[in-house]
Amino acid sequence: HKLSLDQNQPTVTIATAFQDTHLSEERKKRKEERRKNSLIATDYKTLIDNDQKLRDLTENLIKLILNKYPNLNLVIKPHPHENVVYWNEFIKGINNNNLKLLVGKSINTLFQISDFHIAKNVCTTTIESRLYGIKSLELHTENSIEIFPKKHFLSNYIATNTDEAMSVIDSVLFNKNINKADAFKNNNDVNDYSEKHL
Repeated sequence: HKLSLDQNQPTVTIATAFQDTHLSEERKKRKEERRKNSLIATDYKTLIDNDQKLRDLTENLIKLILNKYPNLNLVIKPHPHENVVYWNEFIKGINNNNLKLLVGKSINTLFQISDFHIAKNVCTTTIESRLYGIKSLELHTENSIEIFPKKHFLSNYIATNTDEAMSVIDSVLFNKNINKADAFKNNNDVNDYSEKHL
């Protein structure tokens, strides 16, 4: 891989999908109007506010992971419709050789290098990673737990803040805080979900 990852270190992958959080207020307003005319669902502003909180949570988690685990690779894969300039600037600002950006490759490429996967609420990569045999963590806000039906939570673990997420990472990758991480386990059956919905 062109990422030049240290193969002796575990790799945590993160799939992001925060494309609308980068839009100007005017564009968000226009998109909200179009959604109102075409969809009956949770309002657009609620979804964008949720995504903004998740993006902030993701950024804070990345910083914590890199500080706590200097011998860990961290690879971000933005959604194909997401602004990669934003993540390039974020990575430059962090200035850590263990943080990489994977662009222009399939999700399969990401999973080939992953030891543990993180995604935002109800992202399809949570179930895809589990089908690859890779444990996953699904980041949620208090709002997203209310917005989305729990049957769509398909990761091995769910966290709503950085403390919970770090407990899971400690447990899964480093066999620490195992009992604490058990509180964040998700027991939804991926096989049952796959048969019904895929």
